[in-house]
Amino acid sequence: MVKTIKISDENYIWLTKLAGKLQHEHAIPMSIDNALTYVHKSRAVSELAGSWHLAEKQARKTDESIKDNWKNWGLRYLKQKVKK
Repeated sequence: MVKTIKISDENYIWLTKLAGKLQHEHAIPMSIDNALTYVHKSRAVSELAGSWHLAEKQARKTDESIKDNWKNWGLRYLKQKVKK
């Protein structure tokens, strides 16, 4: 079943570049649909690297949030280990 979807110009450019990269790497014809399938099935986060465009302030806030969450997780993990 074929469906029509709307995507932004930015995403279209990203997908066509990805399809071209995959075509070059695998030496087989690669459509945008094949490129989406590849990303979906591989679940490779590295395929999405560089796709987030954040302001510097938001990037710092996100980075701090990730560090805080890892720290809190580590503390909870250690407390559970001590209880056992």
